[in-house]
Amino acid sequence: MKNTTKLLLVTSAVGFFATNVNLLTTEKAYATEVTPLTTNQQLAKPDLFPQDLSNQLAEGDPLASVGTGWTNKFKKSTQETAGKIRLTTQSNSLFAVGMDVKFQTGFKLDEEIAGEFFSTPGWEKYVTGTIERFDTMLPINKTVKIEKLFSPTKGERMFYDKDSKSLMYQSPAYLFSGTQYVNVDMFIDLATWHTHTKRLVERKPFYKFSVTTQSTDTWFNPSWGAAETALTIDYEDSWIENKVKPSNIKTDDDKEFSGVAKQDNSNQHDSIFTGELYINGTLVKNRIPLDKNGKWSTNIGSLANSGDEISFRVVANEREENGNGIMNIRYSELVYYTIGDSLPYLKWEVEAPTLQQLFDGETAIFGTMPRQNKQNNRTYNLLITVNGYELSNKEINGTSGEFAESLMDTSLVKGDTVTAQIFGHEKGFFDKKSKIVKVVVQENQDGQENWDHWTVTKPSLTTPNIGDYAISGNVPLQNKFNGRTYEIVATLNNKEIGRRNISSLGGDFMIALSKKEEDLISLKEKDKVAVHVIGHEKDEKDKKSSVVTETVKDNTGYAQWKVNQPTIQEKIEADTTTIDIEIPEQNLSFGRNYDFNLAVDGVIVHTQADLPAETVSVTLETALLEDQVVTAEIVGHQPAREDKVSEQDSVTVIAKDTHAEWEVNTPTIAEITLGDTSASVTSPEQDLTKERTYEVELMLNGKPLTTQTINSAETIAIDLTSFDLAAEDIVSATIIGHEADHDDKRSKTVETIVIAKETPTQSRFVQGYWQSFGLVYEGEIDNDSWTLDNPEAIRKVVRIINDKEETQSSVDAFNTNWYNPDRYSGYQFILSNTMLGQLTVGDFTLVMDVYIDDQLAATTPLNPTNSMRSGATHTKYEQLEQTVINYNFIKPVILNNQPGFTVTKNNSSAKLKIVNKYWSDEAAYGLVFDGFIPADVRLPSTGHDKNLIVTDNSGAVVFTKEILESVETNWEIAMDIPLENVFQATIPRAFSDESMYTYRIKVTDTDGSVLIEGTLNTK
Repeated sequence: MKNTTKLLLVTSAVGFFATNVNLLTTEKAYATEVTPLTTNQQLAKPDLFPQDLSNQLAEGDPLASVGTGWTNKFKKSTQETAGKIRLTTQSNSLFAVGMDVKFQTGFKLDEEIAGEFFSTPGWEKYVTGTIERFDTMLPINKTVKIEKLFSPTKGERMFYDKDSKSLMYQSPAYLFSGTQYVNVDMFIDLATWHTHTKRLVERKPFYKFSVTTQSTDTWFNPSWGAAETALTIDYEDSWIENKVKPSNIKTDDDKEFSGVAKQDNSNQHDSIFTGELYINGTLVKNRIPLDKNGKWSTNIGSLANSGDEISFRVVANEREENGNGIMNIRYSELVYYTIGDSLPYLKWEVEAPTLQQLFDGETAIFGTMPRQNKQNNRTYNLLITVNGYELSNKEINGTSGEFAESLMDTSLVKGDTVTAQIFGHEKGFFDKKSKIVKVVVQENQDGQENWDHWTVTKPSLTTPNIGDYAISGNVPLQNKFNGRTYEIVATLNNKEIGRRNISSLGGDFMIALSKKEEDLISLKEKDKVAVHVIGHEKDEKDKKSSVVTETVKDNTGYAQWKVNQPTIQEKIEADTTTIDIEIPEQNLSFGRNYDFNLAVDGVIVHTQADLPAETVSVTLETALLEDQVVTAEIVGHQPAREDKVSEQDSVTVIAKDTHAEWEVNTPTIAEITLGDTSASVTSPEQDLTKERTYEVELMLNGKPLTTQTINSAETIAIDLTSFDLAAEDIVSATIIGHEADHDDKRSKTVETIVIAKETPTQSRFVQGYWQSFGLVYEGEIDNDSWTLDNPEAIRKVVRIINDKEETQSSVDAFNTNWYNPDRYSGYQFILSNTMLGQLTVGDFTLVMDVYIDDQLAATTPLNPTNSMRSGATHTKYEQLEQTVINYNFIKPVILNNQPGFTVTKNNSSAKLKIVNKYWSDEAAYGLVFDGFIPADVRLPSTGHDKNLIVTDNSGAVVFTKEILESVETNWEIAMDIPLENVFQATIPRAFSDESMYTYRIKVTDTDGSVLIEGTLNTK
């Protein structure tokens, strides 16, 4: 077998399984039909008996059959490519056929393919191949191309015969003919046909083909003496219609079921999609709408019980007729859900298959498979034997349908015994098996192909019950000769409610009780249900079985059914808003469900459905009053029957003794700080019924202090001046409730801890000034509650904070007692040149963390004071010069009323680059500038002068220094600068106030020409 696509080749000499083989549904305007389950499962290659038949199976050679004077068989039936079907047949006459004779070979294609394909104009161009036969004059073989045989209208030709629905080959006339043969090798290119015409063939589990050859002087019967084959083809987006997509199924309460089955019409006949829901295989909901996103939901109420199997499938109702004149209904695969526990292993039974009666000479075995229990992932296989030898043993999907199994190059003979048995498997348990069904091969002495001997066997009818939504039963095996077909017809009260097509194999049926576009209806008592089978044979009068009738009876025990009474709690007191009711067990058979009603003085105040058998609490909107009467009852519902009501239980409301339930609500007490003169206690709302009164008891460290009257929802102040309180003392308050003739009740006790009085932290930044080694800060931070007499126990940490509130660096301050000889509240710290030179560009402030005995006591900014000074030159911190350290321009500023500084970089356009600027330690000098002239200014190593010129604000020169010598240093920074470009300029202290003086460096050559001139001021 050429395995070019995903397909399974099955012929009439090879076993095939199919569920829902009767996919075509004849739907009346007032009937909805239920089609059994479908599957697209590929089948495993069977072990056939005898052994040599297994080898033939791989080649796909089916049986040769007789009955017309010819033997016919398929030599090959495959799908050569994705959509090109190949049928290779061989037909031989069994005896000399005489003089001046013709013969005809008919190919009957599956009705779904034939209906669409042969209704297409120009279908002939998609059929090719060859026919081999004897020459009409000479005893030699002759081969004819099929595509040349469609043009002739007489003589040797090929054509489609609408009466027999067969593709016919008619041979030429033979003047004299002995034994004849005809070999056909035919290709039907359905893929190209689909591409050209956009037509689709209805999806089926398999597609059947047959071939038969007869003399032209007899009426052509395509069903008798034919060899059959079948192809199972399973892939999407081809000439075969795409599958209906299945849904998922979910529920939160085992009543409301929902899912999503998103559909589209790509490569499908245009359809309307709805859903069907089943309980244990019985339809209970149909025409469930799917929205544009495929979402659906439906509520089954109390129809299902624990252990029931819920299943759902999508139904596609096609909008237009196909080429065969039928508007098909298609179905998705079923999805399953089990309510509660599944059917236990001990109660699980495997249902038996059926076998069609077999006759002498037949090579195919047919039968039906019933629906099986699929809970707990149970699986099944079907075993077929002939005379005790295994013919096949194949997995089946457990849904109802048909099967076929064939013998290869052999046939059954009278007296052979054929058996069928289904085995069930559940993981962790021994297999279970059905009863063995046995058929003994008979001789067809009665001539059952004869219309007069044909009997249509009556169906069986499942006992109809009140509330059923469908009529179901089983059609037994029927007469299979002459291509006979059958229908099962159901009536309700003498009116037809639905019918559906069935094959001669019969099988289970289910016909929904529904009128078109309406919801399902249910059976009522005394409804009359009837079913019968109609048989059809071409050009013959239909035959009917006898009618099976049953009247719907009450088999539910309705008359004996009693709704059990609920029980209200024994005592109900006034002011009650919650009532406990004991709900008894109820009978849930036959779809029964229950509502609970609670009434006060005859008025229903609460209704609830499907309460569990347990004690439930009902909360009322209004509190009960003395002498009101509370009643409870349960209403039982059964489909199609009148409701039943339980006996009522009633309780009269009595006066309430509320002391036991009375609770004294807990007070609140405000915080108490050392030095407070009173304690503030607040009582919440209290119960004032029964003339109840209240007092508050105040205690100190567990010992009573005082008791005072307090009202509901009142705050009082209790005097503390006569009590000696200390920090960390515990003050507690309890409310005592009094009711006449009853013991006092006490609230819960609340406590507060007396806290020490908080003292503010004082921070004074006194001064800041530049030194050659960095920026120095001095000040004081103090709190009266701190112990600051031991400098070793005090640690002050200063943190440099950027504008993102991030700590960039930190330094410990020195403790000083400059401001109070008895307290080390003062501090001095230095931000070193190294620390300042490592900062990035930005604004920075300072925060101080104070630790006493390694415990953080406070975190505070450095607060400037009005008397703050800043070194010898300036009186204000913000007037301090901008200093340069490692290219960082550091300018002291006040930020957010805090001392801080900004960091910037050299102006890229500056003629002179400043590396460092600082105060000299020598008394005679003030500012010092370390810098360089950019390397792109080439200075001769000799023969140039660097001159320092200081001018005041009027422009008058107040100081000059000629010939600044080069400094052999890189100031700890690697610079690719010639030594002659480096300089150091020292400004006398008298001229070091940048606000009053300007500093310039002028570089000249030996001729006095200016090479470069620039300003040093950074302010």
